[in-house]
Amino acid sequence: TERSLAWLPRQTIEYLEAFYGMATKAAEDTDGFIDKFMGDGVMTLHGLRLREGQDICCHPVQAVESALKLLRLASAFNQGKPHELRIDLRVGIASGELTAGVFSNNGRMIFTALGVRVNMAARLQQKAEPGSVLVSHELAERLEKDFQSPFRFNSCGKFRLKGFAGSIVACKLEG
Repeated sequence: TERSLAWLPRQTIEYLEAFYGMATKAAEDTDGFIDKFMGDGVMTLHGLRLREGQDICCHPVQAVESALKLLRLASAFNQGKPHELRIDLRVGIASGELTAGVFSNNGRMIFTALGVRVNMAARLQQKAEPGSVLVSHELAERLEKDFQSPFRFNSCGKFRLKGFAGSIVACKLEG
């Protein structure tokens, strides 16, 4: 909002187009699906589209790979740009059951995902520092144990997230 208030409309459009292009590439390259863009935010889903022989269980790895790709693309985009023109990303990832489908009202149809894990990912994104990825503790453990992934996480402690009772333990993706 600060940027769009200070910029000409064309500058805002160029900024968003660059970001949308990066987010789309990161999602598509990791078999993700863009659920929606929200200003300078994006929600992607993994595990909805499967290729022949692909296991649905690999979607947590794909989500982290997508986040890392997006951060690398933003870093390359930011090279040589003044601070006010840089894309500063914060990523939140949660995994689990959700409701996805086409919802309609008065003739308008949209595909989207709803549920606790969708909300948790959004809240973790809000808590993340610029240039970082926060994941739920359960997801970090699952990635390390079940997938023996190369990703490493450090516990960031407990967070109070809007809409959640009690505290949620989150972990920061390292490297």
